[in-house]
Amino acid sequence: MSENLIINTTQNVRLNFELASLGDRILAGVIDILILWGAVLGFRLGLPQTIPIQITMYALVILYHPLFELFNNGRSIGKMVMKTRVIRLDGTEPTIGDYSLRWLLGLVEVLISQGSIAMISFLFGEKSQRLGDMAAGTTVAKLKPRVTLEQTLFEDTDDNYVPHYPQAGELSPIDIETLKEVVEAIKKTYTVSTITLIEKARSTVEAKLGIKAVEKDTLSFISRIIKDYNFISSKD
Repeated sequence: MSENLIINTTQNVRLNFELASLGDRILAGVIDILILWGAVLGFRLGLPQTIPIQITMYALVILYHPLFELFNNGRSIGKMVMKTRVIRLDGTEPTIGDYSLRWLLGLVEVLISQGSIAMISFLFGEKSQRLGDMAAGTTVAKLKPRVTLEQTLFEDTDDNYVPHYPQAGELSPIDIETLKEVVEAIKKTYTVSTITLIEKARSTVEAKLGIKAVEKDTLSFISRIIKDYNFISSKD
C-alpha cells in the first residue's frame, strides 16, 4: 500500500506526494543496472581499451546516479521509466551535497551489502527512506499527484454552493486558464521557479480583485478562486 508525504513549504504551499513503493525503487534500480551493463559492454566493444578510456568508463558508471539526478531533476533513467524522483522532505530542491550523500551511502547499502541494508531501512524506517535518504533528508516520490487536478479543481458544485470570493467573477477566462496552468505546473513538479510562480499568481490575484486570501495554503486559495469563478460563470 502506497504512503503519502505531505510537505508544507516555507512559502505556505502544501504539496502532497505519493511515496515510491519498494517495488518502484527496485524496478528503477534494475533498469539502471541494465543500462550501465549495456554501456560498459558498448565501451568494451566499440573503443580501444586504453587506461584513460577505462578510467573514464568506470568513473561514469560509478558517478551515474549523482550526476544524472543532479542534472535531471532528481531522476535517473530508471526513475524516469518508473515516474519517480528524489525530493527533499522540507520542500526545497535537493542540492549536490544531498545527491552526493545519498550516493556515498548507497555504495554501502546497495552495492556492498547487495541491497540488504537499503531494504531493511526502507521497510522499518519512516517516509520510505533508505539510510542515504535519512542522512540527506530526502526520499523518492512518484511524479503524479495522488489526487488529480480534475478532482481538486473542477469538481461540480451544487446550486447551494456559496462562493468564498464573489470577486472571482471579475477575472477573465484567460486569467483562469493561466491559474490552471500554474497549478498544473506545480502539481507535476515543485522547483524554486514553480513555487515562485504560484506565489506570484497569489499576489497578482489578490491585487487584481482587491482581496486578502484567508487561506495560508496558496494552492487551496488558487483552487478556491477557480472553483468560485466556475460557479459564478455557470450562473451568468
